[in-house]
Formats: sequence, structure tokens, C-alpha cells
Amino acid sequence: MIDEGIYYEQEKIWGNSPEKYQVQVLFDIIDILPEDVESILDVGCGDGHITNLLPKNLRVVGVDISEEALKYVKREKVVGSIDKLPFPDNSFDLVMINDVLEHLPEDIYDKGLNELQRVANKYILITVPHNEQIETNEARCASCDTIYHIHWHQRAFDEGKLRCLIQNNDWKISEVRYSGDTTLPPFDPTIKIQREIGIYQHWDGAVCPNCGSNEQAGKALRDEVSIKVIEATRHKKWFGNPNNLIRNNRSEIMALYKSRNASTTLSKPIRVINEKKSDLYCIDFQNKLQAVHPDFTIGSGWARFRLPENVEFVDGGIAKSCLEMNGTEVPMRFPVVPSIGDCIVIEATGSKTDDGLALYAIDGITGQVELLFETHVTDRYQTFKITLESVWSADKFGLALSVYLYGGVKLHRITYCSNTKSSSIVPFLQLNKGHNVLVMEEKELKRSWGLWVKEAGLFPKPTWLNETMNSFEEHNPVSIHELLQASEDSYNFSKRKMNWLSAVVEEIERKRSQTEKLLEEKEKQRVHVEKLLEEKEKQRVHVEKLLEEKEQQRAHAEIAYQKSTEREQYWHNIATRKVQKVLIISHMFPHPEQKLSGPFIHEQVKALREYEGIDARVISCRPYWVNGLNPFRIIRAFRHYPHLNQQVTWTEYKDVPVLYPYYRVGVPLIPFQFHAWLYSSAVMSVIDRVWKDFKFDIVHAHTGYLDGTAGLQVANRFQVPFVITEHTGPFTYLTGKPIVKQLTLHAIEKADRVWAVSDALANEIKSYYSNQDTIDRIKTLYNGVSTSEFYYEPIKQKKNKNIELLYVGFLEDVKNPLCLIEAFSKVKKVLPSISLKIVGDGSLFDQVKEKINQLGINDSCQMLGLKSRADVARMMREECDIFVLPSKVETFGVVLIEAMSSGKPLVATKCGGPESIITEEFLGELCEKENVDSLAEAILKVAKNIDKYDSERIREHAKNNFDYKVLARKLCQQYQEIGTNEG
Repeated sequence: MIDEGIYYEQEKIWGNSPEKYQVQVLFDIIDILPEDVESILDVGCGDGHITNLLPKNLRVVGVDISEEALKYVKREKVVGSIDKLPFPDNSFDLVMINDVLEHLPEDIYDKGLNELQRVANKYILITVPHNEQIETNEARCASCDTIYHIHWHQRAFDEGKLRCLIQNNDWKISEVRYSGDTTLPPFDPTIKIQREIGIYQHWDGAVCPNCGSNEQAGKALRDEVSIKVIEATRHKKWFGNPNNLIRNNRSEIMALYKSRNASTTLSKPIRVINEKKSDLYCIDFQNKLQAVHPDFTIGSGWARFRLPENVEFVDGGIAKSCLEMNGTEVPMRFPVVPSIGDCIVIEATGSKTDDGLALYAIDGITGQVELLFETHVTDRYQTFKITLESVWSADKFGLALSVYLYGGVKLHRITYCSNTKSSSIVPFLQLNKGHNVLVMEEKELKRSWGLWVKEAGLFPKPTWLNETMNSFEEHNPVSIHELLQASEDSYNFSKRKMNWLSAVVEEIERKRSQTEKLLEEKEKQRVHVEKLLEEKEKQRVHVEKLLEEKEQQRAHAEIAYQKSTEREQYWHNIATRKVQKVLIISHMFPHPEQKLSGPFIHEQVKALREYEGIDARVISCRPYWVNGLNPFRIIRAFRHYPHLNQQVTWTEYKDVPVLYPYYRVGVPLIPFQFHAWLYSSAVMSVIDRVWKDFKFDIVHAHTGYLDGTAGLQVANRFQVPFVITEHTGPFTYLTGKPIVKQLTLHAIEKADRVWAVSDALANEIKSYYSNQDTIDRIKTLYNGVSTSEFYYEPIKQKKNKNIELLYVGFLEDVKNPLCLIEAFSKVKKVLPSISLKIVGDGSLFDQVKEKINQLGINDSCQMLGLKSRADVARMMREECDIFVLPSKVETFGVVLIEAMSSGKPLVATKCGGPESIITEEFLGELCEKENVDSLAEAILKVAKNIDKYDSERIREHAKNNFDYKVLARKLCQQYQEIGTNEG
């Protein structure tokens, strides 16, 4: 048997994002906590999804058997087991245990319940899966044939079991709360027949408790038609009786137990939720809670739909966000079994003659699609009634229908009307955005239902709260006859589709034959005319070939002459240079596993090699992590470390030779202040091998701390010149730590030349020195831009074109995106049609999104998340009129020159780097940093005068000043100047 302790120490099972049901459980736990609770013990807390988010004013302790899980817990934490809790009697006001009891073996289960009562002083809160049908989640091991639950569940719970779980003279149950996912599938009557044909549950994370294998039998069977037949038959069992509607249920249930020591004060006031009658079989496209995210759920008792990306909620329903005539599919699922004579009622409104819709049925077994209805929709509110003349099979989510929308049609409702007398009109709850709680009071027990929703809307009322929910009742199992009937229904559906297609093909073939005869006559006429033209064409082609050959000879000669001249000058420059080989040291250089790191350094090195013939190669150390305080682990890591750098060899990253040695870092034994020495040690451990193959003429370090300290040692060892490019800003980040400051300033002082990427950064560095010789060696050399990747593409300007703003960057405090949102809100009041697109991600993403919601500018402000470099370049060309950068600090601002190379005017704050870029009025506007009004005024000034900004002139300025060819030429010239002075 597999030891549970070993299983739960696996790194991969912890630290993941909480699932949707866990978020709901958290909201309900916080809501249900009694007011007199001051301390909480969370038993089996795992990685702290719930523990970490409990109210900060409470003392919270998490206990778990897994040390690996407790690494993620941010409150007090203790390693321990439920059957022997390491706490005295009555230690905590409330002891809670969430999704643990179902896992416990019998020998621990009873002991654990006793321990909960011993440690708790006032309350015990238990959360478990609700009414789980254990068999539906059983897998069969492919190695040892053991049948086991994929999550190792040992037992199932319902309300009846929880009522008597802890019930004695000291404790009694106080409240039962239904929580978790909103749909719990009913009893599955097909399990027995699934097992007979070898179908079991499959989950990639499952591990056999007997042998430890993660290989599971029957995986291939789940993809066969047989499982789809079973699912269609199961749907009939669930929804085939119109008088027995499937009632809404929940996946989790929690119980609050109260001791004699608990407060006798009144419980929290009951919040009233308004009710409204509605139809379980009607999809109201105004009700956002009826839309599924991201997919449908099995066993849902009310009709649902999925909203496509290019369809949006509008007043009264849904409509496409763009009006192209291609149809857009809106998938739907209904909890019904179709019968001939049933009706589907569609309510819609059009806006023009091209608007329309089409309704399709999708067979759940074969996947075949059948058109049920299509029509144009005029500009008035219309109702369409479709009577079913045939039936089809459901899939595992329900009866599948899809409606296709064309043009600007607005869809209001779709209702499935059964021809039986049973009514599907039931009470619905009017839920508000956020957390909603429904309470049913009993004499001594409160029964409640909680649901947190992102949008307000109607949700079916859980009528089963009026009665005690017990375990699943055994249904009659599905028979082979019922499976055969489902297969036959699906076959008939496909047969009808084939007959219809055959008739269509026959008609098309008849028309094709008529057309072919007409074409035959025309072809004879065409051949005759073609023969007459053929002779003339031969003559023309002969003359054209002669002219083409002469032109090719002339062009080849001209190209050969140009190449010969350029190559002669290229090799002459290389042969006469003092500095021909450059060793670049940069911890920011990109790596295949970290492609977004320092692309501008890679482009600079590549430009030196390509445009100037400099043999530039790179050493970029990678971190070797030595984390924690475990001495044995640290000793093993330090012993293993020397072998890594002995095995490091040259590789190539996008046409640039690079060596990736490792340097030791770790928390807490190796703080940032020590990184420079360890980085230098890593470089020096490989430098003799580098020198043997590559006798460099100069060492060029990017940044003064890590790379500068290492570069200085390399330069001193081989007596070659040493230069630094400093990117770090604000520079005070490095000088804020004494050791880092000393090493950084020492490297800069000893360098033969230092280039800052902006004038502001250069002046900031100079302020640390009084020696004039050192100050004179500190220069400015701007970053470069690939003008071939970021370019201007003239397009035909539209009349009354709306202004589009674009921001690209991290959503962090130093970039000040919240200032941009507030400024944009002010600008929009003056220019209502203006829009803003935000590209990037970061710790402020949710705050920025919330600020957009608060200011009510969602319709014109889009958050697009991270985009590739190619996508950013395209957006700068096609979806940007003004580029905005609202930063608090920028050492340079590469994104500004990328936008400039794309021909776009700029608006940026005076925060260091931008002052060295926006040096002319025709490039854009500078404004005060951290000043909403100043930023808004600058945006308005450029927007109102947008036609005065010449895109070609802006791009030409970028090419002349920031193109990598220009940067490579300047850098090469300064290399030669330094090399000559040293010589």
C-alpha cells in the first residue's frame, strides 16, 4: 500500500490556484463564522487556500500532515495528524475541517472526530462533498487491477449523516449550509453497465493506493461511441419523466456544531432574497447567470447557453459585437427528452434585411447536425414557433441545440415547450452580485444555501431546502434494451440527414449537368479565339524574353558591383580595427526558458556581429538555487555545484554565441548583497576555457553590480579594456544597500568607459563621484530599436476616425497605470469617442480592472493581458494613434522608441528616460509625473492635433537616432577609440 504521508509530500499537488468550488466554500465559511469566535484551528489545511484568507483579526492556526503543503500557509502552522492533534483541550473557539473526513481510513476516522471535540471550545465546522456517488469516480489500475477512488475517498456524506455525526450532551448541530458547485449530477443508473464493459473514471492525477501506478485501465473506451450511447440513455433516465423535474443541488455541504460553551446570542440577521416565477426550459438571454463559463455541467436541471467571444450582452438579450454576415454559433443545452410534437419558441429582433438566424439540432452520439429552422429577422420584435417532426439523442450535458446569428439580429429568448401537461414554471431567486445566502429556519436547526456570483441575475430556487436531503436513492439500472433504443434513435437521425443530403446532391448534379453543356459551347468558342491569340502571344513572349535577359544581365552586374564594393569596405574596416573580439557579460541576456529577458541586449550584440563584423560573444550566468535551512540539502547542493560549470559549453541563441554558467543564489543564506561575488566566481570558473578559444580584445558588462564586478575581474586578469553599459534605474536601487553600492561604484570607477542609457541616468551616476576623470568617462549611449520589426505602414485615413490610445508595459506601481486610467477618464469627458488599449500584466491587474469599473469606462478601455512581441508590433502599426507611458521612473523607455519607429506620436512623463527621447515637438508631449491633470492635458493636446504629427517624419527620426545599425556603428567606434588609447 502507498503511504499517505509520502503521497501528500508531492510538490506538484500543492500551490495551485483554488478551484471554483473552493472559492465558494471560502465565502460560505467566512459568512457562517459565529461572532464570538476569536481563534480558529484549520485541521487538514493543505496549502492554505482557505486558511490564508480568513479574517486578519482572528488568530488562525493551520495543521496538516504535509510539510510540503504547509510551505504555502501564511498564518500560524503546525505539522500534525487529526488523530493526535498537538494542542491542549478547548484550545480554540472554533475547529474546522474542510474536505478531509471523506479521505480518512476507518482507524483514524473515529479518533479524528473525538480529537475535534477535545480541542474545540465553542464550535466545530465540517465541510465535506455532498451526496457523492462514490462509484462514479472510481478508476481501475492498469498495473495491479485495483479499483480505487481517484481522490482516495472512503465514504460519502449527506445531511442526515451530518446531523448525527457529532450529537451528544456536549455538542449539537446548529446550522447546515449547502455550498460548492451549483450542479451535482443525480444518481447515475448506468454505472453497473459501464463496469460490465470495462469503462471506469479516468484522471491524469490519479495514483493507485495499492501499487503507486498512475496508469489506468479503460481510458480508450471513454472515447468510443459506446460511452456516448450510455450518456444519452442516462439523460433519458434523469429527465424522461416530465413530472419529476431534476432539482438544483450542490456539490459541498457544511455543518456547524455548537457546544455548551458557545454564546447564546441571536444568530446573524436573515437576508431576504426576492423571488420570481420563471421557466426551467427557457433561456432568457438577459440573464447573465444562465451563461456557462467555460463549459456546460452534467446533470444541470435548467437550460443554459455558452456566450461566444464575438457575442455580447445588450439591452434585452445578446447580439454579435461585429456585424459581418458570417454566422456565429451560440450553443445551448436543455434538461428535456425530445418528443415529436414538442415546440421550440424563439423571440428575436432584427435591424436590417440581412439579419437572420438558424436553429440546429446536434445528435449527442454521432455528432451529426440537422437544420431545424432558418429565417430572416426584420426590425420588429418577432416570435417563431418550430414544431419537432423528429427527435435526436442528448450528449452528456443535455439535449444539444445551437442557434446561429447573422448580421445584427438580437436574440431575446428560446423556450422548449413539452407537449406534456407538466409545468416547468418554478420559483427563481433574484441574486445580487457578490455573496447571496438563503435560509430556511427550523425549530433548532438553521438550514442555509450560499452562492457567490460575478453578475446579478435569476437562479433556480433550491426547493429541496424545505426537506431533509438524504443519500441517493437507487434507481433501476439501465438495460441493454435501452442502450439499443438510444443507438437506433441516433441511427435514424443520421439516416434522415443522409437522405436530405442525397436529395440536395441530386439537385446540384442536375444543375451542374445543364451548366456543363452551356460551358461546352462557350469552350469551343474560347478555343478558337485562343488559337488566334496564341501566335501573337508567342511573338510577344519572344521579344519579352530577350528584353528580360538583357535587364537581368544589367541588374546582376549592378548588384555584383555594389556587393563587391560593400564587402571590400567591410573587410577593410575589420582588418584595420584594434578591437575585433568583444566579450559581453550580462545576466539579463535572454535564455530559451526566459525569452522576454533583455531582448535589447541580444539585439545589440546581434547588430555588432551583423553590421560591424565584431566577433561578439556572451557570458550570461544562470541562477543555481540553494534555498532553505536544511543543512543536508545545502551541502548536497554545494557539492553538486562545481560539476555544473565544468559541463557548460558554448551554445547559440538566435545567431549569437553564448555561454550559460551557473552562479549560486538562495534564500535566506545568500542575500542579494553577496550575489556579485558568487556571480564573479561563476564567470571566473569558466574564463580560462573561454580565453583559450576566444582571445577577446575588450570586456563589455551590462550593469555595474553583477556583470560589472565580474567583468572587472576578467579585464584585470587578461589586461584588456573594460566598459560598462548601465541600465538600472532608479540608480538608488543599487546604492541603497552598502555592499551593493560599494561594488557598483568601484566597478564604474575602474571602467575605461561607462555608458548610461539616458541623460538623466548618466547625471544620476555622475553625482556619486567628485573625480573629474571618472565623471568624464561616463557618457550617454541610448538603447536601440529594430526598425525592420517595428515599422510604419501607411493606411487610408478614415473620416472622423476615433482616436486610439495604446499602453504597453507591466502593470506595476513604478509604471503608474492607475494614473493613466484616471487621466483617460478625464480625457473621455472631452473626447467621448476616444479609446484605450492596455497590454501587459502585473500585480496591479485587478486594481486597474476595478478602477475601470468604478469610473464606468469599460466600453472604451480594454485590458488585453500579455501579448507577443510580434502582436505588440502589429498593434502599434494598426491599432494605435497615440502611445502613452505614465511611469514614475524610466531609465530609458525602449517601448517609446518602438512606437516612434512605428510612426506614432508619444505622450510620456518626465521620469528620466523619456526626456532623452521626446526631444522635438513633432514627436509628442512630455508631462509631469504622478499628475493626473498634467497627463490628461498632454493626451488631449496630441489628440486634438493628431493630423499635425507626420508619421513618416517620426519614423525617420527613430531610424536616424535609434536604429540598431546606428547603435552598432557608434558602439564599434567607441570600442576602437578605447582600444587605441589602451594600446
